[in-house]
Amino acid sequence: MCLKKGQFELEKGKAKEALSKCNVPVFFIHGDKDIIVPLSMAKENYDACKSKKFLYIADANHAVSIYQNSVDITKKFEEFMAK
Repeated sequence: MCLKKGQFELEKGKAKEALSKCNVPVFFIHGDKDIIVPLSMAKENYDACKSKKFLYIADANHAVSIYQNSVDITKKFEEFMAK
């Protein structure tokens, strides 16, 4: 899907490098119980990001943060975008 839609290969992606050049706001969401992608990776990406940013750490496993915390995440996102 990455190659088809975004014209890039996921395996060759360098998130920290891209985020260091980012100039648009980034709202990071990560579950603190994620055992597939460690929270430390989200923190590394957050630190690398040079634009306006916010890191929401949810009480959730991998890829379910938005489902388990939708009301709070929506509120935080709206506050982030209002700034």
